[in-house]
Amino acid sequence: MTRHEGTGLLRVAGWIVLTVGVLCTPVSAVSAAVPHLIRYQGQAVDSKGVGLEGPYTLIFRLYDAPTGGTKVWEETQPNVPVSQGYFAVLLGSVKPLDAVDWSKSLWLGVEVDQDPQVLEELSPRQQMTSVPLAITAEQLSGPITTVGGNVGIGTTTPGGILHVVAPSGKRIRIEPTSQSTVGGDTPPFTIEGMNSLGYASPASTLGVQGPAGSSDGSMPVVVIYDSSALDKDVGGSLGFGAAFTGSQVFHGATIRARKVSSTNQSYGLYLSFETRADDNSSFAERMRITHDGKVGIGTTNPMDKLQVQDGAIQVTNSTDGAMVKLISSNAVGYGVGTFSNHNFSVYVNAVPAITIPPSGNVGIGTTSPQQKLDVAGYVRANGYYTGDVVFQKDNQPLWRMYEDERGLYFESLLTKKRYRILMQEIPDTPNGRE
Repeated sequence: MTRHEGTGLLRVAGWIVLTVGVLCTPVSAVSAAVPHLIRYQGQAVDSKGVGLEGPYTLIFRLYDAPTGGTKVWEETQPNVPVSQGYFAVLLGSVKPLDAVDWSKSLWLGVEVDQDPQVLEELSPRQQMTSVPLAITAEQLSGPITTVGGNVGIGTTTPGGILHVVAPSGKRIRIEPTSQSTVGGDTPPFTIEGMNSLGYASPASTLGVQGPAGSSDGSMPVVVIYDSSALDKDVGGSLGFGAAFTGSQVFHGATIRARKVSSTNQSYGLYLSFETRADDNSSFAERMRITHDGKVGIGTTNPMDKLQVQDGAIQVTNSTDGAMVKLISSNAVGYGVGTFSNHNFSVYVNAVPAITIPPSGNVGIGTTSPQQKLDVAGYVRANGYYTGDVVFQKDNQPLWRMYEDERGLYFESLLTKKRYRILMQEIPDTPNGRE
């Protein structure tokens, strides 16, 4: 770079040495604060190429253009030692570089104050072709520290390859450039292997541990929400996917928490469970849990604790049959149940009222029916067809009644004696009785 003065032609050749952290000191040995200093070395010679000698006042400026433009920073360093034309300074040692935006292209101008009456900046300006990485990183992400290969943001003692401590009121944000679709974008954040958030020994791919007291419901460990405008049917969602091709993943299922209404300060949310059909013909809600605890399968508006719309419920047990129980809050009442090779019973107040054993007999009031219908108690009927009828008292069979074409018979089950009832025709009467 050259300039003309009353004393002749002066030339300065300079170069920048970028130092990350404290100059000549490993970053791991210092605090997280990164000194904003840039080492600048140069050579100043006269018109004959002879290096200058003695102390000089050097003025440094940063501009946003190679000529003209806006000055974004300036500092004056007096009494800079110059030997055989060579000098070295630390830019930022007089005027801090904190306010400089290093993400933009900048040019450095240098002025050697030889003659107070003639002040002219040397030209051309030098472009800052290498951005001071330590300063840029701190401006973008906050204080950064490296220790033993670990990188810490917001902490001077990183405990992993990347350790981020967000200040109060700040948060970490990761987002894609566009919405993911089936076979679409690669997720912006991928976790492989065993990882943890909050504790050191995860038992799965991702482990998350909240602070003490987070299990009581008042302080959830993880919160997923939608920051959209206040409206009905919006809220946080959690998606699940799998490999679609060798390099892409697809979104195949979603759990959504959505607002019940758009009313301000309305806390009600419902959970919607959605899945994608294997042939991608539909992506629809399959189950819903309402804000008041009702579960709907095949319906979005369950009217009871469990409502299944357009379907059936099957209960199986591969080892010992299956049972469906209807139990009251005090565990007094039971419902309908069955076990393989066991009785099928209908319980009332925890007592079997109707029992059907593997034989197929039906017992009412007894758990071991000996006939196709065995009733331990009285029977009342307006009309019936009968074969043999056994009468008993106190669980003791006493009489057997049967019939044939000759008449109606009674047999004493105690004496084995039989009696036939003689039939006599009764004339027609208004009430059917004689």
